[in-house]
Amino acid sequence: MIREGLCVSPTLRALADRLDASDLTVHVSVKRFPDRRLAGGLRFLAATPTDRVLLIEIAFGLDRYARIAMLGHELQHAVEVAETAQIRDKEGLRRFYASHGVAGAIERGYETHAALRAEIAIRKELARASHQQCS
Repeated sequence: MIREGLCVSPTLRALADRLDASDLTVHVSVKRFPDRRLAGGLRFLAATPTDRVLLIEIAFGLDRYARIAMLGHELQHAVEVAETAQIRDKEGLRRFYASHGVAGAIERGYETHAALRAEIAIRKELARASHQQCS
């Protein structure tokens, strides 16, 4: 999923490049969410004085393109965290999105317009590149 997304999506590559230049380590996992309204999520895992660790979770039931688009959506959220140095724990993440996001699909879930735009841009890039082969 990651390799294909990086191959066909300039938006996804740009997000990955921004994260590579940050203090974040981002792990990606595919899982079954108990709430079917969820397609993905971002969790704060840990911080040291020099690094922060996040986990992106993508819904197992999504098709290939939807998974890649959701990965981009969640990577945009990770970039938002990377650009906000004061997010150093789960509570800081919650406070940031409570003040900078809009209510999401579930209780205590938040969304940003930038993440929605990234997801849409990646879906368009995937549609244009559907014939392209990645190695």
